[in-house]
Amino acid sequence: YETDCIVPDAMPDVIRVLATDAAAVTEEVTPGSGTVSVKFKIFYKILYMTDAGDTLVKSFRTMSEHICIFDVPDMNENCIRNALCTAEHCDYTLTNSRKLALRTAVRIEPECYSPEDVGFASSILGSENMQTLTEPFNLTTARGEITSTLVMTERTELPGGKAPILEVLRADPRVCDVSTQL
Repeated sequence: YETDCIVPDAMPDVIRVLATDAAAVTEEVTPGSGTVSVKFKIFYKILYMTDAGDTLVKSFRTMSEHICIFDVPDMNENCIRNALCTAEHCDYTLTNSRKLALRTAVRIEPECYSPEDVGFASSILGSENMQTLTEPFNLTTARGEITSTLVMTERTELPGGKAPILEVLRADPRVCDVSTQL
C-alpha cells in the first residue's frame, strides 16, 4: 500500500530519513454479496535528521486508511468474520525535504465462518412397545483461540556522556526455540 506524507508545518525540513516503522490495525470487517471488505489503518513513525535547531534528530507520526476486498463465495450476513492485519515491511522515497512516499507490505488474514446448529433426537416418546437401537454418538465441534501476553524486561545502559532517550522508536525482538504441546 502506498501513501504520501507531508512533514508537519511545525517540524523542520528532512535532510535524511533514519528509520521508518509501520503498524497495521484492523478497523472494520464488512460482509458483502460474496465478498468481505477489510478496512484498516497503517500508523507510521518516521525518524529523520535535520540541520535546524539544537536537536538534529526529529520524529513525527502519521496515519493512512485503506480498504481491501476479498472474494468469499459463500459469504452472508450471518457469517462471523474477523481479520488480522500485520505490517510486514515499510519502505520510503524522499520526494523533497517536506514530502515522503511510503510503501508498506501488509499481510491481511481474513477469517469467515458460519455457526452451525446441529440437532439430534435424544429420546422418542411412546416407544414403550418398540425396540430401539442406541449407540453412543460423539458430537464434537471446537473452535478455540488462545491469546497470551508475555512481558519481558531488558535493561540497557547508555554509555556515559550520551543524551537521555526520549522515546524508543523501534526494537526488533525475536522469539526462538518455541515448542507447543497439546
